[in-house]
Amino acid sequence: MEPTTEQIIASAMALPPNQRAEIVAALQQSINGDDRGFTDADIESAWQQEIGKRLQDIDKKTVKPIPSEKAWKLINGDISPEV
Repeated sequence: MEPTTEQIIASAMALPPNQRAEIVAALQQSINGDDRGFTDADIESAWQQEIGKRLQDIDKKTVKPIPSEKAWKLINGDISPEV
C-alpha cells in the first residue's frame, strides 16, 4: 500500500529545512520542467554579474545603500519608504 499524501507531507515536515528545500525544488522541477536549461554554474554566473552591477551602482552613487535593519522594516511594512 502506497503512503498517502498526508503521510508524505508529515514525513517531509520532520526533515531539516535544507532537506525540505531540496524536496520543494525537486517537486517544482517535476511540475514546471526544467526546459530553461540553466545549470548551477549559469545561475552562479548570473548572480555574480548582478552583484557586480549593484556594486558599480553603489560606487557611482546611482543608488543609496541602507542598513539591513531598515530594509527588513521596509519589507515587513513596519515603516514607509522615504520619497
